[in-house]
Amino acid sequence: MGAIPGDYLLLTALDREWAAASGVLAPEGTLQRRIESATYDLFCYGIQRQYEASGEYLIAAAPMATWTPGQPYAAAFTQQALQHWQPDHLVLLGISGSLNPQQHQLGDVVVPTDIYGDDVREATDNGLLHRARRERTNASDLDRLRAFKRGRYYRTWQEACLREAHVTLSSLDALPTRAPELHLDEIVSGHVVVRSEAYAQEVQRTISKWITAVEMEMWGVLQATYLNHNAPAVLMIRGISDFADSASVHLAHGVGQAWRDYASANAARLLRALWSDEVNGDAPRSPGYRLNLTPGSAALFGERRCCDLLSRQTGAQNIAFPHLLDREGLPTPPSVLIVTATDRAGGPAQRFRGRCVLTMVPRQREDVSINGEENTPGVMTFPLPPAEDGWSLLLLLSFTQACKEISVRCKDWFGRTAETTLQTALDEP
Repeated sequence: MGAIPGDYLLLTALDREWAAASGVLAPEGTLQRRIESATYDLFCYGIQRQYEASGEYLIAAAPMATWTPGQPYAAAFTQQALQHWQPDHLVLLGISGSLNPQQHQLGDVVVPTDIYGDDVREATDNGLLHRARRERTNASDLDRLRAFKRGRYYRTWQEACLREAHVTLSSLDALPTRAPELHLDEIVSGHVVVRSEAYAQEVQRTISKWITAVEMEMWGVLQATYLNHNAPAVLMIRGISDFADSASVHLAHGVGQAWRDYASANAARLLRALWSDEVNGDAPRSPGYRLNLTPGSAALFGERRCCDLLSRQTGAQNIAFPHLLDREGLPTPPSVLIVTATDRAGGPAQRFRGRCVLTMVPRQREDVSINGEENTPGVMTFPLPPAEDGWSLLLLLSFTQACKEISVRCKDWFGRTAETTLQTALDEP
């Protein structure tokens, strides 16, 4: 199977981070698919705008680990994910520690303008010498976020976070003293969990005094995309869950974890608000499905070299749908086509055969033929492959006896469906 097109690939470092984020972003009954060693949640997010960018985002999401994975594992996980998914956007959600308690409040959200990958270059008698490498967040994403802060959806995001604080944090003595804020700051991505003010000060002294937050996976994700020329830019959105000091250990356990859940959810709420932004939102890549059950000539069986499919006995019926599904130029995820046929008595059609012929884009590629599988009487399924540039689909059906009704349903991995029925007295062979 080729890479699966979609709008967003969402990653979190921890299971608990995705549990909090998915409560904001993913609907109930989210579909799951296991690909190699990772299980992804797949869902659609519908958007309605006054302009042309309405539709549904196709989203795949996965947490990396139960405990902090760190940069090497984050790089390996992201690299494997990008082998299977072909998203327009890659977003790392979750939590981070603040190095600036004067500016930040628990539950605030930070998006990096600059990301420093922190390695220990040398161990000397005078201490550890750091080696920092720097990357910048994509200019288009930063502009979008700067504009978002000036727009009405920013205030809507803040109000939603404050409402949730009274639910998520009700068991704690302290609540936020103000609405959460979005900070566009420098961050450092290191190899250790920081619970030391002295270490934080050392990072600011040796790398950049403007660093205000620390986390452990972003640099690994960046390295994975650096080695993949087809990868999209990475956007990191993290909620502030602690102040990277000795007190942070109490926020990682027991009731203190409510702050971590709240921070993760605020990061997800920010992404949801960006999706809703009428001015700065991006258009979904893959429109929905439209099925066309207009019959065509049975001569198509011969033209497409499918004569082996024909039923030739008296009373048989061979029918072609030449324009059943046209996806040319449209990114298309894996899907399944389900054909249900009933005979003239109203029962399931018996022993019929079917074949889908996909004309791939670009047209220089060979057509793909897929035979149907009749696992249930009267019901035939056709697994359809993903295609970045889409395909057009011809459906050929052959019945030993004329049928009364043919229903066709298409469902993709993200749960989108389309269905149509041809009701006609198809009495002529």
